This record gives sequence, structure tokens and C-alpha cells, in this order.
Amino acid sequence: MEQLARAILLGETVMNSATLERLERVVNELARTVTELKVGERDEESNQKAAAREYLSVKQLAELIPYREQTIRNLISAGEFKEGVHYCKRRRRVIFKWSAIQLWLNENETCDEGEAPFYPVHHARTRKGREAVL
Repeated sequence: MEQLARAILLGETVMNSATLERLERVVNELARTVTELKVGERDEESNQKAAAREYLSVKQLAELIPYREQTIRNLISAGEFKEGVHYCKRRRRVIFKWSAIQLWLNENETCDEGEAPFYPVHHARTRKGREAVL
């Protein structure tokens, strides 16, 4: 008892093995709780990003899939993307639905190269290569 009183006066802490084990369990439980909270925050952030990413412009879609903006527009005009299914128009602006595009991409992965439709690209002529007609 005198040792305990002396330790308290000197600012030292005296703990038995049961107290140390209990303290370790509490610290481990606290660490698990912190880890679970961090994982939960990451899941919430990814869900918010996914929700924000559900509707995309042509430019945003071109960044996510291996097609250029003009190719995407060509696919719209060729009827590959269907209005109301893959995209909608609001105030003359095309907005794609990401979940429908993912389904379309998965369908096209199973097609062979020979079955894929050919989409010609229009290249405008420049005036440099033409001769003047009088």
C-alpha cells in the first residue's frame, strides 16, 4: 500500500495485468471503430460520386469510354444510341444515362469485330488543296 501511495505522489501509474488487458481491448475496439468509420465515409463519397456521375454530357462520356466526342455523336445519328434509353435531350443538350451506357458496352463486348457496324467519319476539305475555278 505504501508503494502505491508513493507511486501516486510521484506521478507514476501502477497497473495490474487485468487492467492492462482491459485497456488493450478498449484500444483495439476503438481502432476497429475508427477504421469502420473511415470505410463508411469512403463508401458514402463513392456513392455520391456515382450518383453525380449517373448523368453525363458528351464530353464526360468521351472521357469514360474509349470513343471520341464526334464518334459518340455519330453513334447517336446512326441510331446506335436510342433517345429515351441511352440518352435524353434537355434544352438541346444531350445527356447520357451512365447505367444504360454500361449495359450497351457490355452487350458490345460479346460482338465480334466483323459484326460491328462501320461508321464513316466525314472529313471536311480545306481550301488549300483546291484549285480556283474561273
